[in-house]
Amino acid sequence: MINNWLDILILAIIVITFVLGLVKGFLRMIIGIAAAIAGLIIAAIYYRPFSHVFDRMFSSEVWAQLVAFAVIFIAVLIIGALVSFLLSKVVKGPLRFIDRVLGGALGLVEGVLICGVLVIAQLAFPVDKEALMRSSLAPYCYWLTKGMVQVIPRELKEKFKETYQEIVDAPRDHGEKI
Repeated sequence: MINNWLDILILAIIVITFVLGLVKGFLRMIIGIAAAIAGLIIAAIYYRPFSHVFDRMFSSEVWAQLVAFAVIFIAVLIIGALVSFLLSKVVKGPLRFIDRVLGGALGLVEGVLICGVLVIAQLAFPVDKEALMRSSLAPYCYWLTKGMVQVIPRELKEKFKETYQEIVDAPRDHGEKI
């Protein structure tokens, strides 16, 4: 089941977001999901102009764009976390238990969304195609990424589709296609 670093990362993200959902609760998790969606949209729009900040750090334009995309996405997640922390101070008493159970469920959803963004980034900026091809868990993220990619700019969408088709058409380790 776990074939490479991408599988480990996907599994870790889902487990961590579930546990965090239980701890944080529904209110904080719903804001986290909104931040993840906003982060994807904002990163997809602004990664290219922001990538020039990283041009001197990386010899590859693809790496600079990938890092810019990640920095923007993570910054929006951090802002969302700060807002959710402040709002969570409102929920107290018996509602807290219900808030936490619903938070665990939303944690799973957020983990899947974050994994979808991870796969979109890997498909749009194919730094390690081999990891995508060998991954056991990434194919489960593909259906989500196809829906999420509809909200990103055309240029990034074309990069995604090109690499996505390459990965889908490639034979898997056991000889099957995705």
